[in-house]
Amino acid sequence: MAFKEFEEIVEPLVLPIAGKKYTVPSIGIADGIRLAANIDPKSTEQPLTNDEFRRITLGTALEEMIADNVPSLAVALAAQTALVDYQTGRAAAEIFWETGGDPKGMSRKVDEARAALTAAAMTPPAAARTTRRRATGSGTKTSRKS
Repeated sequence: MAFKEFEEIVEPLVLPIAGKKYTVPSIGIADGIRLAANIDPKSTEQPLTNDEFRRITLGTALEEMIADNVPSLAVALAAQTALVDYQTGRAAAEIFWETGGDPKGMSRKVDEARAALTAAAMTPPAAARTTRRRATGSGTKTSRKS
């Protein structure tokens, strides 16, 4: 069995802003190393400027956003969402985006997801939920007279 191309198994991050969908490319390894060094509180790296951070996290989508004059708040949210996607995965990025990065909103979404998973885990399979049919007769044998 041959491996599929990376792009076939991992969908790109697509963020809708003002009726347009911006495709954010995956963060490359060199940029990822630079981001990790900047996030590490013990790092001696020169801190990234806001522009450098946006260019690393949004890649070519940033140029499109600039050309479309996207509001700066939306660009900031998109850049942070791309970082969350890179660091913790798509599900977390979706929650971050949907809540606008609000910690209370994120906590509520995580709690809802956790409750849904718990409910799903506690629901018995369909076969276990069926009602058993009553047995016919008294369960005792009648003797035959010969």
